[in-house]
Amino acid sequence: MRQLRAMGAVFVRPGGGHDIYELRGSLLAVPRHREINELTAASILKKARNA
Repeated sequence: MRQLRAMGAVFVRPGGGHDIYELRGSLLAVPRHREINELTAASILKKARNA
């Protein structure tokens, strides 16, 4: 979450089990858990970098 916010991601809305963030026009779904699996986090950050 800290890395996404540092990239400029903005909270848009809550989803079912995810929070939706917007970064440069792309929407990113982030699971709403205390801990996120490392592979999942890496995937989200990869999508954010390519947004």
